[in-house]
Amino acid sequence: SFGCILMGWYSSFSLVAMMGSHCFVAFYLKKVVKDCNASESMSKGSFLETTRGFLVVVLSLLVVAILFGSMPLMQGDGYHLTNGGFCYADFTNGSQATVILVFVVFFLSVSMIIWYKIGEWVDYWFFFAAFFCTWILWVPAAIYGMATGEEFASPYMIIGAIIGHSNALINPVLYGVHMFATIDRKTQSERKVEKEIEDC
Repeated sequence: SFGCILMGWYSSFSLVAMMGSHCFVAFYLKKVVKDCNASESMSKGSFLETTRGFLVVVLSLLVVAILFGSMPLMQGDGYHLTNGGFCYADFTNGSQATVILVFVVFFLSVSMIIWYKIGEWVDYWFFFAAFFCTWILWVPAAIYGMATGEEFASPYMIIGAIIGHSNALINPVLYGVHMFATIDRKTQSERKVEKEIEDC
């Protein structure tokens, strides 16, 4: 039905859009943290750190998310009504499950590498933890679907959907408020230390 196609496309699109956006934000946070630790303003870096690079990444992520969301239609088998009651890319379809697995593992790996390079786990661990816990459920789901052609028994899929939507709900607060507050607190603390050193 049209409703299932619409829900399936949007839900599949959001996987890449949300995971990619998280890695995108983490990458630029790494630059901010590096500059704060170096006690200098945003210095000239790689192409990705320029305005043009920023736009290229955003547009590329949007295109990839659209293609991923459309993948079940292009593959031919369409979206699947899961036992969780929502339409999504088909975990019981070997080719679709493989694509899901590749994308999820890729973005989880990229995120882990970036946060490892940021390194300041005391201040930023919650951002990675929320991201990891949201998407890790799709890894065993995809592997199980590839191996058996079936879904995990209910309520596995609906739990994954609830966690995913919960993540979407907290992201504006997590990244729009908490992250900026954390960066500001660290910046103020480092300036205070610098002032104390100068006063000595």
